[in-house]
Amino acid sequence: MTALILIDVQRGFSDAQYWGPLRPGRPGNDFMPELDAARPDLVFGKKVNSAFLGDVDLDAWLKTHGITSFVLAGIQTNFCCETTARMGGNLGYDVTFALDATFTFDLPALDGTTVTADELSRVTAANLHNQFATVRPRRKSWANDGRSRPSGIPSCARVRER
Repeated sequence: MTALILIDVQRGFSDAQYWGPLRPGRPGNDFMPELDAARPDLVFGKKVNSAFLGDVDLDAWLKTHGITSFVLAGIQTNFCCETTARMGGNLGYDVTFALDATFTFDLPALDGTTVTADELSRVTAANLHNQFATVRPRRKSWANDGRSRPSGIPSCARVRER
């Protein structure tokens, strides 16, 4: 069985008016409006980059539900999404990293230049593909390649920074 895992999909990541600590009870911690109709099977918080080290033992939860693979999307491509993909791969899951369904930001480099979000995404894809995950751009994912959604995929497990 396959699950869809969405990482850090709070409004605070896409709307400057919400920037600040993403904590329960604050408006920026609410999920993005595109997810209002979603009925996730699991929602939990985390304090570090990996969803496997959150308020819920994600590995145990996935195994209890017979889930052996997952599709990963969310924010930030090169931090929380990449770390979760690496850990999932190391734990034996078949991980699909939906690169175009992740998002990141430009970062300052040590030499004072800027590493663009596009470059960070490209490097993340190179780091993960065929090592920890199968990296698939949106055009090649099951959602957009003419195939139907695989049966048995839970609606999603949403993980939020806390």
